[in-house]
Amino acid sequence: MKPRLRTKVSLAFAVCIIGCMCFLTLVSGLLLKPVFVWQSRTRMIHYGTQISELLEQGEGETQELLSSIYDSYLIHITIITDGDIITSTTEYLNGKAERIKDSPRLNNILQEFQAQEENPYLIERYNEGDQLRRLYYVRDLGDGTYIIMNKGIKGIEQSVQLVSLFLLCSAGVTALLGMVAWNLLTRRYTNQIEEISRVTRDMANLNFSQKVHYQGHDEIAVLADSVNDLSTKLEKSICDMQRELERRRELLRSLAHEIKTPLTTLRGYTENIQIVSSSSPQVNRYCGIMLEECDSLDLLAKEMMEASALDGGEHFYEMEWMDAGTLGEQVRQRILREYPDVSIVVEWEDGSIFANAYLLERVIFNYLGNAVKYRAPDTEIQLNGRFAQGRFCIQVTNAGEAIPAEEQQRIWEPFYKRDKSRRRSSGYGLGLYVVRQVAEMCQAEVGLRSQDGRNTFYFNLPIPTDLPPVL
Repeated sequence: MKPRLRTKVSLAFAVCIIGCMCFLTLVSGLLLKPVFVWQSRTRMIHYGTQISELLEQGEGETQELLSSIYDSYLIHITIITDGDIITSTTEYLNGKAERIKDSPRLNNILQEFQAQEENPYLIERYNEGDQLRRLYYVRDLGDGTYIIMNKGIKGIEQSVQLVSLFLLCSAGVTALLGMVAWNLLTRRYTNQIEEISRVTRDMANLNFSQKVHYQGHDEIAVLADSVNDLSTKLEKSICDMQRELERRRELLRSLAHEIKTPLTTLRGYTENIQIVSSSSPQVNRYCGIMLEECDSLDLLAKEMMEASALDGGEHFYEMEWMDAGTLGEQVRQRILREYPDVSIVVEWEDGSIFANAYLLERVIFNYLGNAVKYRAPDTEIQLNGRFAQGRFCIQVTNAGEAIPAEEQQRIWEPFYKRDKSRRRSSGYGLGLYVVRQVAEMCQAEVGLRSQDGRNTFYFNLPIPTDLPPVL
């Protein structure tokens, strides 16, 4: 069962949210720490300047600023004058160190600063893994007074990890809540889209009884109205076409029947005239011509009747399993009777096929009639029947004038004749049309290949696999 539209969109929404959050987590892991370090350096430089200005104004204001900086940004600040620690925010100095020499770490930082020529000076401390762990800022105010600031980076790394974890958790929660909200808010619209899809599938199967029911004034309502309107118009058009086709088939059948009655009368009178006037060669000649025309009209009436029956779905021919070899032998015998002077090479395989013997024989001899009529003089015709890729393939090939590409589709139309003079000798243009109707009935494939001066008509009959052959 295919996933529903709502499920697909919900999953897409969740994937997008989680993907964006994972991207933000990656970016934060790469950029937050450098940004925090840069921000800490900037603050140390800024507050170092501010503290140096306040030292001239009094101890109280300076101490208040140091406490505020430590509380806000965890920057430890120590002020040293002549080797004595005047004030500090560092807890380990409370009552434990009063001079710089009593704090080895501060003493080392101050000595490193004095060995440089920069003022102020930023010092970075790394661990054994070459990772930045602490920043130091030293500023010389003159007269033996120094400002020393330091900030640990480990807290920054913990903050980055916390932010990354928060983003990942937020991604999961947002995706879950978003999927639930999406399903609740769009249930009405997705259900309507699914209903429109179902109705259009019914329309594709020529079932126009279902309509889309939707109340609203949005785009989906416009689409639903359009689908309903299209369904109504298609149903009306198809019904009109079916009535017109039925009218034409009825007209064709009536015409064929109407031809039969006067034709029978004309044949009878002509035969009687021929008997009465048997001594007159001229009368006999005229009567023979009239009888030939009667035979042609009789054949036309039969083809019209059969074409009408096949076109209208009136299939009186039973499909059954049969032996292809037996059919091939019948075809050979009929070829010898009807085309004794034509070289026709027959190659036929034995096997089981599911078809109607009469219809297949009609297909073969309709093909052969065209091949004989349009073959080049003194050339042979090939008739092949073989099994290939689950089908029984019948092919009739002759050497003759190539059929132009623009006519290869039209030759299957009823009453279409390549001979624009419309001579009777060229036929009535129903043979290939009957072949196409038989192919539709048998679900076979028909076509023409015309190349290198040879025309090959084929009829590929499928062999069903769901029916066991019974011969």
